[in-house]
Amino acid sequence: MEDISVNDKPAIRIYAELVTETQGALLLDCEGDEKWIPKSVCRFNPAFNTVDIQEWWYKKEFENE
Repeated sequence: MEDISVNDKPAIRIYAELVTETQGALLLDCEGDEKWIPKSVCRFNPAFNTVDIQEWWYKKEFENE
């Protein structure tokens, strides 16, 4: 398994579709949940509909759902 990182921090890859974006954030549909994610903690790949999110941010936003 490849090591995924965003800005030199460990990251998690999930499936997501872009809804809209601003200069500083992406609104992504992450497997049915729409979330605003700061561009500084993620890297979106529209070709594969995936987003890599820094692990600490992912855990803060998604673990309690």
